[in-house]
Amino acid sequence: MISIKGILFFLAFGFVSIIVWLTRGKNQIWIKRKLYIGGLILSLTTMGTENCITDTMTCHDSSGGSSEIAALALLLSSSENNAIVFDKSIQSENGKTIIVSLSNGTQIKAQVTNITSEHFSFFILDRNEKVLQYGNIEAEDGKFDSITESFIISLDSSIAEGDYNLKIYANAANEIISGSINPIKKVSLHVTQ
Repeated sequence: MISIKGILFFLAFGFVSIIVWLTRGKNQIWIKRKLYIGGLILSLTTMGTENCITDTMTCHDSSGGSSEIAALALLLSSSENNAIVFDKSIQSENGKTIIVSLSNGTQIKAQVTNITSEHFSFFILDRNEKVLQYGNIEAEDGKFDSITESFIISLDSSIAEGDYNLKIYANAANEIISGSINPIKKVSLHVTQ
């Protein structure tokens, strides 16, 4: 018997395959997604069969739950487009504040995963929403062309000790200034000496 979860994986793979075909294989992001989902299906197929009971063909992981449910949860949790992940060394314990010590440097290191945009930008605002610094974000390798890319935001020397808001957008900075676009990530920024 084929499970609903298995069908969802194959539908996702089929959908991405159609998009790759429509773009004639020229969009690297969709090709990487197709490879990722295909690899996930292959991996889960082999992982799920190690504890199978062959007479009923049902598989369970060591905790007694279905391995397909765990795999689906993994797929769904990692599928957020343009997800920003900050370097753990600059995050507060709750993960909602970025802490930058001016004595240790003025850089904010992060990664963006499941990239669907070619341009990213940032805005640093005071508590009254006045823009103090903004700019386009550049990937460390120069181009946002992989599924995951690292980047660094360098604070201006004009940013003094205090509390700010950091907003990151999946658009170029000039598009943000001229329109009302929602950020993909908004965090508190605490700058110390």
